[in-house]
Amino acid sequence: MSKEKGKGIELGLAVITAVAWIIYWLAYFTYRVWSEEWGPTASPTRIGWEYGYTFCTLLWGILWMYKFSKIPKWNVPPGTMPAEGARVKIFSPYTLTGIALFGAVFCVAGLGDLIRIDLQALSVAASAAYFGSIISFFGLWIGQVIARLWFVPWVMGGAAGFLDMAAWVTMDASIWSYNGYLFFKFYHSKPQWSRIKRLALIMVLGEPIHIGFWEVRAFVVNPLNAAIATVIVDTTTYWSISWILVLIGYIIGASAYEARSRTRRA
Repeated sequence: MSKEKGKGIELGLAVITAVAWIIYWLAYFTYRVWSEEWGPTASPTRIGWEYGYTFCTLLWGILWMYKFSKIPKWNVPPGTMPAEGARVKIFSPYTLTGIALFGAVFCVAGLGDLIRIDLQALSVAASAAYFGSIISFFGLWIGQVIARLWFVPWVMGGAAGFLDMAAWVTMDASIWSYNGYLFFKFYHSKPQWSRIKRLALIMVLGEPIHIGFWEVRAFVVNPLNAAIATVIVDTTTYWSISWILVLIGYIIGASAYEARSRTRRA
């Protein structure tokens, strides 16, 4: 694919994503989705609005996965340097194996919810730092679905509960598609910067999206009062320590990536 065509696709994805967000929020405020008129928490009508929200976040995630896929050296094992001009298969055995491995880890990390500790945030942050966007997106999606259906059940309400889960899992995977790109762009590609500077920049650029997408979702799937209560509970439990776990995960993933890179170059 030529550089011009690649830039055209990237621009097209960015424009479509922006237009989708604009249309969604115009509709949200026009129809007052936060009001009681749309039913109680996770009602069928609210799940419909949630899918609109999820569609916008999915476009966001696809944009960052596409940008990630355009850098060949990011899509191969750490320390591997593809020949200049070589095409790298995105869903290579390396990528598929990474998805399977991370999916299993993320599934088990769901146990942290039983004690209100976001171990999944730690594991996906490590994945974003080591694997990047594509493996983190698909690994999270597969691992979360398995965890919530069979391993650490968190789906109630029959079909409506499952549809709700599919939506927020897709949203969450899109968040980490973005963070995976951030990490490779501003950490692995900036070795001349100090580690503290690189990590601080990624946290500043990434955590508002990580937390913000979830908190905004609360105002889609809940009436206003319930949304405010949800945000308060999440802020005083998950989010109060989640950012620390994310930072730890980044450090673990980055350290593993750097160690693997040195081993391959030796």
